This record gives sequence, structure tokens and C-alpha cells, in this order.
Amino acid sequence: MRIPHANRTLTLVVSIILCFSIAAHASAKGDFLTLILTGTDPNGFWLNPVWKYQPAELLDAAKACNGFPRGSNPVAACSKDNVAIDAPEYIGLVQRIFAWTCTHFENPGLSADSVFGHVNWRPVTMTGDLYFADYQFEFPGSILYSTLPGDGDYDFFLRRHDQSVYLSGNSTPANPGITVEFSERETLRHVQHGWWQEFRRRVFRDRDFSYAADMLADSSGEQDVVIGLLGIDTKHVPHTELHPAYALAARIRDGQGVGWAIFARNWGSEGGCSSQPHDLKSLKNGRLIISLPLGSTSQKTKIDFGRTHLYGDKTALPWGARVLDQALVVTVKLPNPSKRAFVYGEIRMCSADCTAPEPQASDELPFDPEIVPPGSHAAGNTYISRKTRM
Repeated sequence: MRIPHANRTLTLVVSIILCFSIAAHASAKGDFLTLILTGTDPNGFWLNPVWKYQPAELLDAAKACNGFPRGSNPVAACSKDNVAIDAPEYIGLVQRIFAWTCTHFENPGLSADSVFGHVNWRPVTMTGDLYFADYQFEFPGSILYSTLPGDGDYDFFLRRHDQSVYLSGNSTPANPGITVEFSERETLRHVQHGWWQEFRRRVFRDRDFSYAADMLADSSGEQDVVIGLLGIDTKHVPHTELHPAYALAARIRDGQGVGWAIFARNWGSEGGCSSQPHDLKSLKNGRLIISLPLGSTSQKTKIDFGRTHLYGDKTALPWGARVLDQALVVTVKLPNPSKRAFVYGEIRMCSADCTAPEPQASDELPFDPEIVPPGSHAAGNTYISRKTRM
């Protein structure tokens, strides 16, 4: 049967529209896990980014990314971003054992040709409510605690009400939020003072870790901050994580008012199923800034200098703190990542009319523009500049 000319024209138009629709749909399929900028922090890191697919139903990353196939781009099917792979290497006996466990346990949605490790995007800053989960005891310490050998990482979860950068693997009993990890060998093994020393002591004393978890404030104000390398751990049901954590500020619960436990560094690794160091080389002159949201309480509180202390594990390092624009801004000046420096301690707050002692002149540093948070020279704002203790 012959098709009239007008009908043939209509058919052609419909066909073109369908082709464009199919092409657009195919393009959209590859965009689910493209990271979207929503703001930046004082360091220039992306602040609380989101996946392009959000706020839709949480995505199964293994299905969306075709199982993260090994090759130059394991997320070609699900993202337009450039990513980097960190997976185990088969060099040496210990590495071979770890590599074998990475490829043979808890790998739903993956195949023999998948990446068994980490697919990394970029360093980001995320705010939320931070909870301590567990510590992965290494061999032979794992024998003493009757657990399977782990990679020596501390595991936290950062929960956000809007579920920014969540995947379906971040909403399970095992992963109830964005996973935050850092190595014991690289961090807390070197602490000798204060809150972090007590936290580590509780971790190694209490096998269910609840005693250590109780040291963190149970709040819903999303006032905790983590700066870390954002990526997807493809194992244990693929999930978003910040690993390594470069800086962390967690609200303290000890009945002594508002305070944060803090650590900062510019280097780290990603645990057992990895093989590469991840140095943070983008900091301007080594200056790392942590901005902690205070909200409306910023006009009612000030830094308690008498109970605020930061410590350096290797050498004294310059740092500064101030209350500015409804935020507590802490700045640490770190050396080259090759120095493997680690700073830790607590920042304590008190009411605006408290009689907390002012810092002693011997503790203060000359005004240093490299560690002064932006705008901190403004009149009427209290500022402290010190060096970390040893």
C-alpha cells in the first residue's frame, strides 16, 4: 500500500523525534553517577556535592556501571567524570593474600573482570552527623579480639538527611550512611593526649565499640565535617565513601559543653583492597581549613582557649581558630605530604559571657596571613594563633 506524501512526511518527523529521544535517553543513562557541584568550602573543595541521578530512588551502582569493568574507565556506562582506580596489587605474599580476599568475598554485582577495590572521584568536604561503627583489627591482634583479620581501618558513617552522594549500598544495616575510613597506623597510633587518646583506648578495650561510640554527640544538626577522597568502594555492595579521611571534626559528648574532636593531615591510603598513596597536593601553601557550622549559636558562644588544644605527632605546626559568619573556622598549616604529619586535638566552646582564660602570650604566634582564616582580621572577632603541642 502506498503512503500518501503528507503521511510520509509525518512518519519521517516522528522517526526523527524518536531517534533524538532514544539518543538523549542513551546519553542520560551514562550520566547517573556524574558528580554535580553545589558549592565549595574555603579550601576550594566541592562542598556536599550530589550525584546527577539524585534525588531519585537510591541507585544500585553495580548495575548502573555494568559491574565496574577493569580498564581505562570502569564508570563509562554510568558517569561522564574522569576517575582513578585504586585496587590491590599482586606483589609479595601479604599483598597476594589481601588481593585474593578482595576478589573472593562479598562481591554482589561484580564479575571476574570487575574492579575489586576503589573508584575515586575527587577530594570533597561533606557535613552531616558522624557515628563510629567499628575498627578492623589486623592480624595478629584480631586473634586476641576473636575477629577475622582486617586492614586496620577505623569505620565511621556520615549521615545526611538529603542523602547527598548516597547509593543503595549506603542505606543498609552494614552501611547506614557515607562510609568514612582512616588507618590506625597512619593516625591514632601516634596520639598521646586528650580526647583521641581516650577514644583509641576505648576502641581497644571494648569489642562491641559502643563505649567509644558514646564519646560522639548524638545530634541531628549536621554539624560534623569530613574532608576526604570521595569514591565508590566496589566491594561489600558498592557504596560511596570518604577514604582516606584527610580531616575530621566530630561533635563531642562529655557533659562539658560544645566541642569538636579534630584531626587534620594531607596524605593517606585506602586500606586492604588498595595499593596507592593519596596525597592531598591542592592545598594553597599547605593550609587546610575546616569550617564548622554553628548556626544561630555563633552569637552566643566563643572559643574556650583554656580547653582548646591541638597536638602534632612529629613537630609543632602553626594553626589558628576563630568564630566567623556563623561558623567556627580552624586552619592548620601542614608541611609537604611526604612529611606524613598528623595533627589532632579538641576545640572547645563556651558561652559568650564565660570567663575562660585568654591564651598566654608565650603560646601565640605573630600574625601570619597563611594561617588566618578569610576575613579573620575583621574588627570584633576573637582570633587565636598558636603552634601545635607535642
